[in-house]
Amino acid sequence: MSNKPRGMPTQGARLLFKDSPSSTVWRDVESLNQLDWQSGSGAKIDITDFKSKAKENLKGLPDLGNLSIAGNALDKERGPNQLALQLKNIRGTDPFPVRQCMPVDASQKKFVVTEFICTIDKFDTSAKVDDKQGYTATLPINDVVNVYDGVELDDLDSDALTDGLLDEEAEEEEEGEE
Repeated sequence: MSNKPRGMPTQGARLLFKDSPSSTVWRDVESLNQLDWQSGSGAKIDITDFKSKAKENLKGLPDLGNLSIAGNALDKERGPNQLALQLKNIRGTDPFPVRQCMPVDASQKKFVVTEFICTIDKFDTSAKVDDKQGYTATLPINDVVNVYDGVELDDLDSDALTDGLLDEEAEEEEEGEE
């Protein structure tokens, strides 16, 4: 068997969100088929003056980028969380927590979870003859909360992840094994 590095699969990827930071319910966006994180960049502020020996710059405020998602549009019965995102766009809402969950292998038992604070900038729907209806949405990232590796499937929607409780449980298990 080869130890050749392999990429991580996308089958089983998920996007979870809360209606607000104080909400206790994580919603799973249904029928998602595309998930992109375009990282942003910080502005470069030129502070060069006549006494400078070379160009001098300061880093400005960072732009954390956007999450772009797309999927197959569903009706309210089968896609209530799609509708919730669409309504957030229409009504304009305060920033809310989002988790991008990417499986580490084909078993889809463990995930790399990146948690963001986002707003929703757009939610577009599309349809054409002889094709399915679809949607795309752009979520500007206000803050990257954390990245968690090796998160179990059952813990994806757990607030214990954000509170650091899962890390503490893992540390206690490791200490008990010694």
